Amino acid sequence: MNKFVASFIGSPPINFMSGQIIKRERKFFFDEGKFQVKLIDGMYPKVAPYVGKEIVMGVRSEDIYDKLFASEASPENTVRATCEVVEPLGSEVYLYLNSGKHNFIARVGAHDRPEVNRDMDLVFDMSKVHFFDSKTEETII
Repeated sequence: MNKFVASFIGSPPINFMSGQIIKRERKFFFDEGKFQVKLIDGMYPKVAPYVGKEIVMGVRSEDIYDKLFASEASPENTVRATCEVVEPLGSEVYLYLNSGKHNFIARVGAHDRPEVNRDMDLVFDMSKVHFFDSKTEETII
C-alpha cells in the first residue's frame, strides 16, 4: 500500500490527483492537466525542487467547496468540474466530480445540491492540501 494512502485510512474520502508543479510570474501552481491551482506562499520553498516533476496532490473531500458558498475565494484556486453524482447523506452531501482527468469527491453541506451532469465551479482550500513525491511516495508537504 502506498505510504501516502496509508496515512489517510479511516479519514473522510481523500482525493489524490497526479500533476506537476509549475512556476509562473513568481508564483507556484499545481497543474493537474485540466486545471491549475495556486499554492500558498509558505509552500514555495518545499515545492521549488519539484518544478516540472510529476507529483501527487492529496485533498480531503471536506476541503473542496462549491464556489457559490465560497464567494471570497480566489479565481486562482477555482476549478471547473462536472458533477456526476449527488449523494445526500442527511446533514451533508457527497458530490462525485470529474475534472476531465481525475474523479474526485467533495463533501458539502446539505443545502448544496447541484444538478447532475452539469459543470460547476469548486474551490480548493490550498492551506489544507498535501503533496507527495510520485516516485518515492514521500511527503513533500
